[in-house]
Amino acid sequence: RADEGLFHEAPGRSIVSADPKKREALSKVFSDRGVSARRIGATGGDVLSIKLPGGGIAWPVSTLHAAWDRSLGDLMDAVAEPLAAH
Repeated sequence: RADEGLFHEAPGRSIVSADPKKREALSKVFSDRGVSARRIGATGGDVLSIKLPGGGIAWPVSTLHAAWDRSLGDLMDAVAEPLAAH
């Protein structure tokens, strides 16, 4: 399932980001230690794009940043408004 693949957490799983020029060296470190690893994507650019079986999703990074940046303030405003009415 797509949601499981995107959000599943389990002990022993990590996401590592590395300079593309050092990808082979990093793969060798994992291999030498018997650690299973695979490339799942790349970072950079103005859009978060996730490819899924049968399609995909994409969001502008600026939209995601704005949602992240506002989320706590929006929550606090939502709690404060009913309290202020009393």
